[in-house]
Amino acid sequence: MAELTIPTESAIFRRLLESSWAAKVEEIVEVLAAHYLEAWRAIPDAANANELKGKAREMLFRAGERAASLAASEEAQRYFEQAAELADQPLERAGLLERAGEMAWVGGRSEAAAARFGEAIGLFESQSRTHPAARVSARLAEVQWQGRRLELALERMEAPSGCSGPRRRTRTQRRSPRSSAGRDRIRAIASGS
Repeated sequence: MAELTIPTESAIFRRLLESSWAAKVEEIVEVLAAHYLEAWRAIPDAANANELKGKAREMLFRAGERAASLAASEEAQRYFEQAAELADQPLERAGLLERAGEMAWVGGRSEAAAARFGEAIGLFESQSRTHPAARVSARLAEVQWQGRRLELALERMEAPSGCSGPRRRTRTQRRSPRSSAGRDRIRAIASGS
């Protein structure tokens, strides 16, 4: 019995698009992403399914970057989320979710931004990637701050974000009364006093 492969017409169409538009692939990257995604979904157990899934993920990422460059944040967010669904590696998925969160934040969709950032932080921390987790945690704190969830933002900014052991503070932070005064002021704002 022959192995299943993706339908020939679809494969021919994709090759035709890629060869005809080779110099301008970025202009049709959304179309290519849709075709690769549909081809993979049509027969996910095909011999070349992993290749198609990888190509779909790559094209979705590129479509997201293109949409972001055109200030189409909602479309960019959707493409990054779709690419994240296809990611096999946790770190790749985390990076794509971070980009989706950025696009949601740029587009004023703070709940979606917070959700994507939270997912990305969890994935980065699960892989012991403390620096990327801290970076995304700072972005999430900004979303919380702007959303008037000041206590949550303050807690997030003070948390060691997955780092093991006590948090190291700089010499300036240890000596400066400003840092504690700043936190006290933020707490006062948060409590409404």
